[in-house]
Amino acid sequence: MKNYRRRLLPLWIKFFCWIFMVIGVLSILIMLIVSIGGIGFRPALSMYGIDSQQGNLSTLVIFITFVFNGIVAYMLWFGKRMAIRIAFINIIWTFLLCLTSMYVNYHYNSEFRIRFELICIIIFFIKIREVKFKWENKLTPDKENFL
Repeated sequence: MKNYRRRLLPLWIKFFCWIFMVIGVLSILIMLIVSIGGIGFRPALSMYGIDSQQGNLSTLVIFITFVFNGIVAYMLWFGKRMAIRIAFINIIWTFLLCLTSMYVNYHYNSEFRIRFELICIIIFFIKIREVKFKWENKLTPDKENFL
Protein backbone atom coordinates (compact mmCIF):
# COMPACT_ATOMS: atom_id res chain seq x y z
CA MET A 1 0.00 0.00 0.00
CA LYS A 2 2.77 2.43 0.85
CA ASN A 3 4.47 1.77 -2.47
CA TYR A 4 1.14 2.32 -4.22
CA ARG A 5 0.83 5.74 -2.63
CA ARG A 6 4.43 6.65 -3.35
CA ARG A 7 3.85 5.76 -7.01
CA LEU A 8 1.09 8.37 -7.12
CA LEU A 9 3.62 11.14 -6.50
CA PRO A 10 5.45 12.77 -9.41
CA LEU A 11 9.22 12.38 -9.53
CA TRP A 12 9.89 16.00 -8.54
CA ILE A 13 7.83 15.63 -5.35
CA LYS A 14 9.75 12.47 -4.47
CA PHE A 15 13.00 14.39 -5.00
CA PHE A 16 11.89 17.24 -2.74
CA CYS A 17 10.65 14.77 -0.13
CA TRP A 18 14.24 13.66 0.39
CA ILE A 19 15.54 17.22 0.48
CA PHE A 20 12.95 18.32 3.04
CA MET A 21 13.44 15.21 5.18
CA VAL A 22 17.18 15.93 5.39
CA ILE A 23 16.58 19.63 6.07
CA GLY A 24 14.02 18.76 8.76
CA VAL A 25 16.49 16.50 10.59
CA LEU A 26 19.28 19.07 10.26
CA SER A 27 16.96 21.76 11.64
CA ILE A 28 16.26 19.69 14.72
CA LEU A 29 19.99 19.14 15.22
CA ILE A 30 20.74 22.85 14.78
CA MET A 31 17.97 23.77 17.25
CA LEU A 32 19.48 21.38 19.80
CA ILE A 33 22.99 22.76 19.30
CA VAL A 34 21.81 26.36 19.56
CA SER A 35 19.68 25.70 22.64
CA ILE A 36 22.35 23.66 24.46
CA GLY A 37 25.60 25.40 23.79
CA GLY A 38 25.31 27.89 21.01
CA ILE A 39 24.51 30.95 23.09
CA GLY A 40 24.94 33.97 20.89
CA PHE A 41 25.03 31.81 17.77
CA ARG A 42 22.29 32.43 15.26
CA PRO A 43 22.41 30.50 12.00
CA ALA A 44 21.87 32.57 8.87
CA LEU A 45 18.76 31.05 7.29
CA SER A 46 16.18 32.37 4.90
CA MET A 47 12.95 30.81 3.74
CA TYR A 48 9.94 32.23 1.90
CA GLY A 49 11.37 35.73 2.26
CA ILE A 50 11.83 35.50 6.01
CA ASP A 51 15.40 35.97 7.25
CA SER A 52 16.62 34.51 10.54
CA GLN A 53 18.79 37.59 11.15
CA GLN A 54 15.61 39.66 11.61
CA GLY A 55 15.08 38.37 15.13
CA ASN A 56 14.29 35.42 17.34
CA LEU A 57 10.69 35.09 16.17
CA SER A 58 11.67 34.85 12.52
CA THR A 59 14.33 32.25 13.40
CA LEU A 60 11.74 30.21 15.28
CA VAL A 61 9.26 30.45 12.39
CA ILE A 62 11.92 29.26 9.95
CA PHE A 63 12.89 26.30 12.14
CA ILE A 64 9.27 25.30 12.72
CA THR A 65 8.63 25.53 8.98
CA PHE A 66 11.68 23.40 8.17
CA VAL A 67 10.63 20.73 10.66
CA PHE A 68 7.00 20.84 9.47
CA ASN A 69 8.15 20.45 5.85
CA GLY A 70 10.28 17.50 6.95
CA ILE A 71 7.31 15.85 8.65
CA VAL A 72 5.12 16.31 5.57
CA ALA A 73 7.88 14.94 3.35
CA TYR A 74 8.28 11.90 5.62
CA MET A 75 4.55 11.24 5.59
CA LEU A 76 4.37 11.52 1.80
CA TRP A 77 7.42 9.32 1.23
CA PHE A 78 6.20 6.56 3.52
CA GLY A 79 2.62 6.70 2.27
CA LYS A 80 0.85 7.69 5.46
CA ARG A 81 -2.89 8.01 5.01
CA MET A 82 -3.09 11.49 6.57
CA ALA A 83 -0.16 12.81 4.52
CA ILE A 84 -2.34 14.62 1.99
CA ARG A 85 -4.36 16.41 4.66
CA ILE A 86 -1.21 17.45 6.51
CA ALA A 87 0.29 18.55 3.17
CA PHE A 88 -2.71 20.84 2.63
CA ILE A 89 -2.08 22.42 6.04
CA ASN A 90 1.57 22.85 5.05
CA ILE A 91 0.52 24.45 1.76
CA ILE A 92 -1.70 26.95 3.58
CA TRP A 93 1.08 27.71 6.10
CA THR A 94 3.73 28.32 3.45
CA PHE A 95 1.31 30.28 1.27
CA LEU A 96 0.55 32.59 4.20
CA LEU A 97 4.26 32.97 4.98
CA CYS A 98 4.98 33.97 1.38
CA LEU A 99 2.11 36.46 1.30
CA THR A 100 3.21 37.91 4.64
CA SER A 101 6.80 38.35 3.49
CA MET A 102 5.60 39.94 0.25
CA TYR A 103 3.40 42.36 2.20
CA VAL A 104 6.16 43.25 4.67
CA ASN A 105 8.64 43.77 1.85
CA TYR A 106 6.19 46.03 0.06
CA HIS A 107 5.21 47.90 3.22
CA TYR A 108 8.76 48.62 4.42
CA ASN A 109 10.73 48.76 1.17
CA SER A 110 8.02 49.86 -1.29
CA GLU A 111 9.00 46.95 -3.52
CA PHE A 112 6.42 44.47 -4.72
CA ARG A 113 7.92 41.13 -5.66
CA ILE A 114 6.11 37.92 -6.36
CA ARG A 115 8.07 35.15 -4.69
CA PHE A 116 9.10 32.14 -6.78
CA GLU A 117 8.18 29.89 -3.84
CA LEU A 118 4.58 31.01 -4.20
CA ILE A 119 4.44 29.61 -7.73
CA CYS A 120 6.00 26.33 -6.53
CA ILE A 121 3.45 26.09 -3.71
CA ILE A 122 0.58 26.52 -6.17
CA ILE A 123 2.00 23.79 -8.44
CA PHE A 124 2.46 21.52 -5.39
CA PHE A 125 -1.15 22.20 -4.37
CA ILE A 126 -2.43 21.23 -7.83
CA LYS A 127 -0.47 17.96 -7.85
CA ILE A 128 -1.48 17.02 -4.30
CA ARG A 129 -5.11 17.77 -5.10
CA GLU A 130 -4.90 15.48 -8.14
CA VAL A 131 -3.76 12.46 -6.09
CA LYS A 132 -5.92 13.14 -3.02
CA PHE A 133 -8.82 10.82 -3.89
CA LYS A 134 -6.67 7.84 -4.87
CA TRP A 135 -4.35 8.38 -1.91
CA GLU A 136 -7.10 8.41 0.71
CA ASN A 137 -9.47 5.83 -0.75
CA LYS A 138 -7.29 3.02 -2.06
CA LEU A 139 -7.18 0.12 0.41
CA THR A 140 -8.45 2.22 3.30
CA PRO A 141 -9.07 -0.65 5.75
CA ASP A 142 -5.39 -0.39 6.79
CA LYS A 143 -5.89 1.23 10.20
CA GLU A 144 -2.23 1.00 11.21
CA ASN A 145 -1.31 3.33 8.38
CA PHE A 146 -3.61 6.08 9.69
CA LEU A 147 -0.85 8.59 10.36
